Amino acid sequence: MIGETITELDDMSMSALGELANMITGNAATQLSAKGYECDISPPLIIEPSGSRIPTLSGMQILTSFKSEYGELYIRICLNENLKYKG
Repeated sequence: MIGETITELDDMSMSALGELANMITGNAATQLSAKGYECDISPPLIIEPSGSRIPTLSGMQILTSFKSEYGELYIRICLNENLKYKG
């Protein structure tokens, strides 16, 4: 994505992860909207260090993890239904 090999978790690699998260979130919102679910999305957050707590997320969360030769990545997804969108 940034055209170079990432060797450490620095500001540039964190920025690239944030942009990737934005692209995934935007694509998901577009696809949900196409199926009749209007979405208000929040910008994704990248939290470091591991084990940090996020008190602003409410509701059930989906936890997904990815493992690679570089380590593990955990993603928490929280979806809340807003009844004003129901027709």
